[in-house]
Amino acid sequence: MNALIRAALVGAVIGLAEHALVTPALEHGSRLAFLALLAGPFPAGMLLSFWAKLPRWWLLSVMGPVAVGMCMAVIWLWPGVTTNLGEWGGRLVFMGLGAFGFTLAAALVMPMPRATRLITVAVLAVGGIAVRLGTGAGIVLVSTQVAAHQGVPVVAPELPEHRLTHVRATGQELALTYERDGATIGVVLRTRGELTPQRACEEEYSVRAECQEVSPGVWTNGRSLDLELYSVRGAALVVLRSSSATRVELLDALGTLRRVGWWELASQ
Repeated sequence: MNALIRAALVGAVIGLAEHALVTPALEHGSRLAFLALLAGPFPAGMLLSFWAKLPRWWLLSVMGPVAVGMCMAVIWLWPGVTTNLGEWGGRLVFMGLGAFGFTLAAALVMPMPRATRLITVAVLAVGGIAVRLGTGAGIVLVSTQVAAHQGVPVVAPELPEHRLTHVRATGQELALTYERDGATIGVVLRTRGELTPQRACEEEYSVRAECQEVSPGVWTNGRSLDLELYSVRGAALVVLRSSSATRVELLDALGTLRRVGWWELASQ
């Protein structure tokens, strides 16, 4: 058990290093960072495993990064609700993935009683699946509670064949993103206060003349690259935004808005 804990710590350090390389490698297009992202965990894992005096450190230094990479691939390919975690949230996620991957690899390759090996692998497998399945519901629950605490009414449209893919609660705003076949529809909910749809549209852009009423109580701006509709539903100011949907489709979606609980939102 002590060796498994040390393996988890090694994996957490590897995950933290991976997080530092993700932005320059994937967002800034740095080839050196991308190469370090792919190949770096192997020599780093070898040094750390040797330093931590792990049994079969030479084998673990290969299997550990492979297991971490497989975990990241599963998260990437297994669709689910995402959110913006921020800098520290991202670090914790990568550290958790690294610890999970190295612990799983250690349970498979290090010498230990068969019963301990089977129990450890089973617990990690069941725990990993449970965490992955529950992540979306957890994100929706936390985000809607944060929004409700800030006074933002939680309403959502009925969008058949669309899947909720992203939820973000920031300040007095709740943002939802729905996707279908690569096409997205964004829903932004804000506390209404004294704002009207017309004023919200005009405050978003400097050219007020471009804001026009396309339906009773629904405003849009012709200068926007994406189609945007501003309206009010109860105490919520609603903005629907899409680069692929038509105005008729967004107006239809706007008409289906209703209050929902977090469990209903999580099931969409």
